[in-house]
Amino acid sequence: MNKYQRTKDDIIARGYSVEDVENLAKGLVLINDLELAQSMLKTLVEISSPLPWRHDRDFGALVLQRYSMEAVSREVSRVMLQQAVEKCHLVR
Repeated sequence: MNKYQRTKDDIIARGYSVEDVENLAKGLVLINDLELAQSMLKTLVEISSPLPWRHDRDFGALVLQRYSMEAVSREVSRVMLQQAVEKCHLVR
């Protein structure tokens, strides 16, 4: 089991749902419109921020990293990774 799955399983075990965060990330990878992607990223950040995380692993950042490689648009992939980095800096 990888870090992503362990973190996801831990959050679910604590009684939280990660479905909305993952669904947004899965939707992001199919988008070519950068403005729409940025709007969706804002929503993802808002809904993932309250999720508990351990060991400096912000789940929203992990989701963005995991799915950014599947993005059909390089620009969307880039902004997903930038947002992941920003989330990491916000939690430290």
